[in-house]
Amino acid sequence: MDKKQQTALTQFVSQLSKKQLQDFAVSAAQITPSLYYELTAQSGKLDFETEFNDIKQTIKTTIKKHVNDEGLWSNSTVIVVNELLLADLQRFTRRGQQGYYAYAFHGILFVLLNAGKIQSTILPFDDTFKTTINTALKKLTALVQQIKDQVNASTKQNMIQETLKIFNRKIWDGKEKTRYKIISSIIPLIPESMLTIVTQTMTNSIARISDGGYDGYIGNDLPDAQAMEIIIKARLKYHFGKADQARALLDKNLDDPNVRLERVKFALNDKDYELAAKLCQEGDWRNMSWKDIWQKQLIQIYSTTHQDQDLEKILRRRLLTNNTDAYQPLKQLYIRQNKWQRIRSDLLKDCQQQLTTENNAFVLNIEHEYAKLLAVIADTSYLIYQYTPVLYQQFPEEISHSYYDYLISNDHYANKAAYKRVGDKLIYFAKVANPHQALTWISWLQKKYPYRSAMQEQLMSTRDNIQEIIEEAKQTPS
Repeated sequence: MDKKQQTALTQFVSQLSKKQLQDFAVSAAQITPSLYYELTAQSGKLDFETEFNDIKQTIKTTIKKHVNDEGLWSNSTVIVVNELLLADLQRFTRRGQQGYYAYAFHGILFVLLNAGKIQSTILPFDDTFKTTINTALKKLTALVQQIKDQVNASTKQNMIQETLKIFNRKIWDGKEKTRYKIISSIIPLIPESMLTIVTQTMTNSIARISDGGYDGYIGNDLPDAQAMEIIIKARLKYHFGKADQARALLDKNLDDPNVRLERVKFALNDKDYELAAKLCQEGDWRNMSWKDIWQKQLIQIYSTTHQDQDLEKILRRRLLTNNTDAYQPLKQLYIRQNKWQRIRSDLLKDCQQQLTTENNAFVLNIEHEYAKLLAVIADTSYLIYQYTPVLYQQFPEEISHSYYDYLISNDHYANKAAYKRVGDKLIYFAKVANPHQALTWISWLQKKYPYRSAMQEQLMSTRDNIQEIIEEAKQTPS
């Protein structure tokens, strides 16, 4: 609901009598059962056991409805089930805001567990539910921060025990960083009286990996688990006011990059920027993933401490090794130093010489160097597609020729999938550039391939869609 609709609804509701509001609420809740739970939750009378059972049943029914007889998940099934879990996650987050702390905590863990089950057993190579798992962990962390001083010792103990059960589930086998993030999320709830059981649970998990790993394969699981155990123990020491011991524990294990990164975060929290920079500089720069992390940390440190010379060096190095996220920070640094106009031309030349075609095009687009951008993308089909909305108005003939030659004419495979691709590209061009030109191309193709019945059918459907685009444009005020 947008702001205009909210205002209209507020005005409408304000004009209703108490009886009309009551009738409206009852009627709406009958149509939308979830509204019943929202209304009762808002009044402090939520039957959360019934709501939770309804949530579980809805997930079960949805999966049964969308998964085929062989148990295979289509893309649409993934989307539907994931959206349902995300909606439930939002609902449990609201319950926490409404004061149902234990229920909200249990509910978020429920979403985390179900997303983990699907990710582990059904869709191990699909990142959709991995994102949902990370979102649930963030929501759990936020809820714990909210309620850490609001719930009693008994409730905390129940929450910790429930979390440890989920920590031990086999669905996290091979995903040790995720497993340990679960415990990290609840650290503010952990009292010293439960410290032993928490640390013993982590130790047992590592012992299980050491005894043969998961399915007899250890891989990175053991070092990941060992590093995460050290990190969690350090965070627990810090939580209990033993900051020096926490730092010392990390300092003993800096050979592991995960532990080193945690030590950097400790140093940043202490505002010890010199130590933080030193730790980054002495990290493993041979591994490209960690090199990227150390660069980003140093950029943050140099920006915070106004070490402009070091900042310029690392941003230039990062940009000219094809990391375009460094371009705008570097430009803003030069602007702040009143160097931009003097340096701009040389920097663009360096980008042209050292960046990939795609990244050079990215920079030229930011700088509105459209003639140069046109020359760069001239024979690169996916870049022509990407930059047609930007370049068509200034270079209609050139873009039209390139678009047709590289994206329409070249897609010459005689099958329905190719015809559908051509149709989609014609519609895209009609939307972002010139629908009449797209219709002309359709006429060309119809004449060129009169005996391809499937193609002719696709082109007729595409023509109808483009005609609708033209009609909609006529009705839209300019």
